[in-house]
Amino acid sequence: MFLSQSTDATLLQVACQGLWNGVIDTAVAGGVNVLTNPDGFAGLCNGHFLTKGHNACKTWDSTADGYCRADGIGSLVIKRLEDAEADNDNILGIILGAGTNHSAEAVSITHPHAGHQAYLSRQVLRQAGVDPLDVSYVELHGTGTQAGDYEEMQGILDVYAPLTKRRSADNPLHIGAVKANLGHGESVAGTTALMKVLLMFREQAIPPHIGIKGEINPKIPKDLAKRNLHIPMNLESWRRRSDKKRLAVVNNFGAAGGNTTMVLEEAPIRCIQEMDPRQTHVVSVSAKTKNSLVGNIERLIAYLDSNPETSLADLSYTTMARRYQHSWRVAMAPSTMKDLKKQLSAYLEKIDLVKPAGKSGPPTVAFTFTGQGASHKSMNLALYHDVPSFRDYIQRLDAIAQGQGFPTFIPAIDGSHPQDHQHSAVVTQLALVCSEMAMAQYWFSLGIRPDVVVGHSLGEYAAMHVAGVISAGDTIFMVGRRAQLLQEKCKLGSHSMVAVRASLEEIKQNTSSTDSDAEFTIACINGPTDTVLSGTKTAIDAVSKTLEQAGFRCTKLDVAFAFHSDQTDPILDEFEDIVKASVSFQEPKMPVISPLLGKVVFDGKTLNANYVRRATRETVDFISALHNAQKMSTISEETVWIEVGPHAVCTNMIKKILPATKLALPSMRRDADNWKTVSDSLAALHSSGLEIFWNEFHRPFERRLRLLDLPTYSWNNQTYWLQYQGDWCLTKGNSFYGTLGQGSGSAASSSSPSLLTSSVSNLHTSTVQCIIEETIDGANGTVVMQSDLMQPDLYAAAEGHRMNDCAVVTSSIHADIAFTLAEYMLPKLLPASKKLKAIVQDLVVTKGLVAKHDRNSPQLFRVTATTTDILHHGLDLTWQNVDNDGTVYELFATAKITFGDPEQWLSSWSPMVHLVQSRVEALEALVADGTANRFSRTMAYGLFAKNLVDYSEKYRGMQSVIMHGLEGFANVRLSDKESGNWTVPPHFIDSVAHLAGFIMNCSDAINTVDNYCVTPGWKAMQFAKPLTPGARYQSYVKMIPQADNSGTYLGDVYIMQDGDIIGKVWGIEFRRYPRLLLSRFFSAPGKSSTTTTTTTTTTTTKASASAPVKSKAVETKLSAASKLPTTAQTGIASEQKPAPDVQPVTNNSPATAAAAAAAAAASNQAADTDTVSAKALRLIANEAALDLSQLEDDAGFAELGIDSLMSLVIAEKFKIELDVKVGGSLFLDYPTIGDLRKWLEEYYS
Repeated sequence: MFLSQSTDATLLQVACQGLWNGVIDTAVAGGVNVLTNPDGFAGLCNGHFLTKGHNACKTWDSTADGYCRADGIGSLVIKRLEDAEADNDNILGIILGAGTNHSAEAVSITHPHAGHQAYLSRQVLRQAGVDPLDVSYVELHGTGTQAGDYEEMQGILDVYAPLTKRRSADNPLHIGAVKANLGHGESVAGTTALMKVLLMFREQAIPPHIGIKGEINPKIPKDLAKRNLHIPMNLESWRRRSDKKRLAVVNNFGAAGGNTTMVLEEAPIRCIQEMDPRQTHVVSVSAKTKNSLVGNIERLIAYLDSNPETSLADLSYTTMARRYQHSWRVAMAPSTMKDLKKQLSAYLEKIDLVKPAGKSGPPTVAFTFTGQGASHKSMNLALYHDVPSFRDYIQRLDAIAQGQGFPTFIPAIDGSHPQDHQHSAVVTQLALVCSEMAMAQYWFSLGIRPDVVVGHSLGEYAAMHVAGVISAGDTIFMVGRRAQLLQEKCKLGSHSMVAVRASLEEIKQNTSSTDSDAEFTIACINGPTDTVLSGTKTAIDAVSKTLEQAGFRCTKLDVAFAFHSDQTDPILDEFEDIVKASVSFQEPKMPVISPLLGKVVFDGKTLNANYVRRATRETVDFISALHNAQKMSTISEETVWIEVGPHAVCTNMIKKILPATKLALPSMRRDADNWKTVSDSLAALHSSGLEIFWNEFHRPFERRLRLLDLPTYSWNNQTYWLQYQGDWCLTKGNSFYGTLGQGSGSAASSSSPSLLTSSVSNLHTSTVQCIIEETIDGANGTVVMQSDLMQPDLYAAAEGHRMNDCAVVTSSIHADIAFTLAEYMLPKLLPASKKLKAIVQDLVVTKGLVAKHDRNSPQLFRVTATTTDILHHGLDLTWQNVDNDGTVYELFATAKITFGDPEQWLSSWSPMVHLVQSRVEALEALVADGTANRFSRTMAYGLFAKNLVDYSEKYRGMQSVIMHGLEGFANVRLSDKESGNWTVPPHFIDSVAHLAGFIMNCSDAINTVDNYCVTPGWKAMQFAKPLTPGARYQSYVKMIPQADNSGTYLGDVYIMQDGDIIGKVWGIEFRRYPRLLLSRFFSAPGKSSTTTTTTTTTTTTKASASAPVKSKAVETKLSAASKLPTTAQTGIASEQKPAPDVQPVTNNSPATAAAAAAAAAASNQAADTDTVSAKALRLIANEAALDLSQLEDDAGFAELGIDSLMSLVIAEKFKIELDVKVGGSLFLDYPTIGDLRKWLEEYYS
């Protein structure tokens, strides 16, 4: 909006109106005025608006001759009063009324009108219910012009300081104008004036008016004193009064004739009655860059030094719940301000160790639930007392328990009993499990949700509940009934448990000769040297004595019954029958790590009544469970572990079993304040990059907290000023100067073909950024597009598909380009074609398109689409890289587009639905019996990233995958977050199609350790229905190895929705390559080149290291029917031979001839020498499984069976093992053993 000087004031009034009408709940309104060129000054000077003097406006001065322009940026957050109070905001003032009108009767649009301003003031005051005599301050527009100042003064006098019904002596009216201090901010003038009044409310003072430099404007009425109106010439006190509120008015008008008036009231006084009960608080400092982080920390330390009375609770609330958290962050959980300052200073000293959080996305989270060994006899949970949501959840669970006939368990957690008070087994076990369930819910409320869960012994019940396997009611029922059966059928005190600091093997070795060996069992294998034994009291006492004598520490566990021992045998049958009859088990919503089975459970049949029976009696094998989960990539060293239980037990086990684990945190600790433990853990979670709902963390205490006015952000300031040079300000717009020097050879008339600014069409998408050539002639047509991979949307699409730590253009991006060009050209060449949809056929990508690391310069590529008859012959597409100088390089991809009727496609695919569905059902059955594997979304993409491709969030559409060998299907949900302008978004295509890639790189049917698989393309891709955001699909594929082409696999990907096949990728091809070649094929181009053919590597030698050879450039005009190089059949580009001037070997060189003769004479002894050539021959023999005797000088590499792929492997090993830098075309350049030996001996002897 632009309304001259009243722009921002009008915006503020519009914002208020929206709030009063309930249209919006919050508004951020204001203005900005940045003066960057002299044109505005020149124009306003010519219009006699500006003062000829210096500094700010001379408001109400007799010499006022215009205003002084000023820069400014300001914004205000505006809410309804009740909302601001509910949000615990710092309220600076209240806008009681606001209005805008127009000076319709003014002599000109730039001239204000006193009558209209007075009318508006009365209207707004009536709206606000305010008596004008109660207003004690008016902030005037005060531009410092003779006419403006006089008219505005006339407009306020009779309203706020009339001669009739005069102001009392103790009720003066003050006026002022901030433009005298700062100048005229034009479109930020209203915001500036409003901010001044708000600051006056806060500081309880009226600043002096400095606009009158000499005498007051003689046009101003002389009876101001009689009206009790004052222009403050000194600082005046404006303190709060107990009998009434301070009221102020802000008046604003513009050169276009608009007037805006606002009535303000001082902010209400807020009193805090209670203190925050928490003693430990999380405080964080964050920034967008490291330099700003240092500055923010330094500013906070300075603030704390200057404000020693600052409340730690208020500081925590302000920094965590009321500020945006950036990736560069430090977090701590101090209990005192002294401790906080010490930690902040320590972070400054080790700032180089701080890394940005969540750079590769937030880490996965695992919840581990503690068993009974960590429970208290009687707890006193601060969370129960301080957090209403936690308390309410506990009380709901307690009501469920009592409804099932169990006693209340709240006395075991509310501190109503001494800590050593012994409750019944039913109460103790229900208290443990229900407090864990409540604690998990509390973590959920803070935004922390697990990706995987594991429970230890009794903790398995809480874990299954959180995973969605059993309801809260069923969890309570099973725990309570099991405890009741133990009390009824097992003798209290007959058995016991002991924790031994020894490995299972050590225990067996030291107890093999004792008689008690048969009377105790291994209850829990908790770690490499942590084992729990169960058995009769006599047996446990005996084995404990034996192990202690052997030097092992033994700790008796304070438990009523010995779980995982024969003591539980009497209850097992009845317990299983009760559970079978009463409990419903569901498929887990996340992976469940089972310590009983030592594996990860994904299906809905493993966890059942028999499982909980076995879990009661059999050994808890925590080691095997975690190791297997790690092998399946369900967890990793980056996984953040949170122990949900009354004490930190499992976290210690995890650190010992998986020593590389970076973060394992408790929820509670025995004999420690709940809030200290939770705060310490939250600080660590925050530093790890997890997004925490800090407003929820502080919500129970918000009425006791204040929002502090902390130092502003420490910007990483840099100078971006471009100094004006030349005389273009004088000559711009003058056609005479524009014609000078524009001869045929002038630089002004030249254009570079590499630029994206010469589009001949309005078509612009994220992938098709510019049409640089378009020819339509009857049925013939050619369209050439050019795009820059560095453009934000396109780069983000490539960045979302990372391979070898590089952003790689996925085939789905090429597909979107093809669909876009098809959609663009079809109506131009065949107008009556509304029903037809494109089929992308025969896509062949011969060289990977990899983004540069340096994004400061363009990375261009070009796609040419040609046709002679679009309906019958379709479109031919070719892809080429383009250098910044316009050089066009050889083709790196081709495709063909044909068209068809999607209704016919759906009809022809219909008979195949039941066949695909039957395979899906068969895979489901294989999962149920443990033959096939089910992967969660997190697990699937974690494994994919580990093996080859790291997809960004929007590409991660597969919600679950079932895979058996080379066959699989996935449930897919497309991202509903919109970004970019696409025809068919690449992240949608990838999400429904990359199941094939997942199988080829993650299946146990392929050696993924030594190899990886990539696709050069497909036979056909078509979608009968559009892929829509947030929609759900199923993908199915079976990849089949090709007998006639080793290492090649083909498959058809079926995309289904609501029982129909709506899309297919026919004949998608994958080729297997040695992992050794990954860096060769997928590495970012160097800084010196803008080409992106990462599979093309310049052949260099020691003699030519300083003169690398560029890939061969081809003519800009290329036929769409151009054939690919023969190396396209291998999916790998051939290397360019060295240019003649750097050819390392010449046939007529005497030295070379002598070297060749010597090499031939020594060929039989090559294996026994240490020369580079001898080592090279041994390496070739070893790689090709040949005898050294076969490597004679006249033997050709092709005859020896060394194909193009093997030559690349050997070339890579030459580089790694021999430090010989060669290209993949080595064996084409030197086709025989003798040729290669000569070259090696000449340059590497």
